[in-house]
Amino acid sequence: MKNCFAFILMAFSSVSTGNAQQGIIPKPNVLTPLKGSFMLSPSTSISASHDSLLKQAVFFNQHLKAIAGFALPTGTATGNKIVLELKQGTAMPAGGYELMIAAN
Repeated sequence: MKNCFAFILMAFSSVSTGNAQQGIIPKPNVLTPLKGSFMLSPSTSISASHDSLLKQAVFFNQHLKAIAGFALPTGTATGNKIVLELKQGTAMPAGGYELMIAAN
């Protein structure tokens, strides 16, 4: 799970600069670039859909603070936000992930 959040940090830095095709580690099996952008800033919030994901949100924030110099407000996410969630019934190999960036 920790590797997944390291990936997310790298992905957000790549997406926010417009280089969605470069700098994503591990390389995704499928990448579908869409129009728009996601800007990670101190006003971006982070929330977890389940209590079991709170540790991952804290882990993400610790590394973000070390890399970017700021941590995200946690709790109920509104506006520009990151939502960590578990999806039941998703066939995913060990270490697999899905990163979705959406307007809402």
